[in-house]
Amino acid sequence: MSEKPAVTKGLRKVLGFTSLFIITIGLVVSQTSVVSILQGAGLGGGTFFIAIFIAFILTLCYISTYAELALMMPKAGSISTYTAVSSDISQQLLLHFQRMLPPQYLQRLQKCY
Repeated sequence: MSEKPAVTKGLRKVLGFTSLFIITIGLVVSQTSVVSILQGAGLGGGTFFIAIFIAFILTLCYISTYAELALMMPKAGSISTYTAVSSDISQQLLLHFQRMLPPQYLQRLQKCY
């Protein structure tokens, strides 16, 4: 009688030694940035989080500028394809945060534009 080979279902294990070694190097390198952020929070207190929030706002400005420039030069399969999807998500997030603002602040914003 001939036996059939066992068929395994599910995911295959494809991470070898080199992949795992590179992942560990990435974890060691990223650990230094996490430690420095925690040190800044410990030394700076509440003002550190204000600085992080300002950096976050600047990063959002940079991202929207990059997205606008990428969408000005569309090409099939280029970064503009992914930017179109991400800009839609970021617009939804901005609308969500805009609903959290008090009405007086929203009226002042509408007068500016």
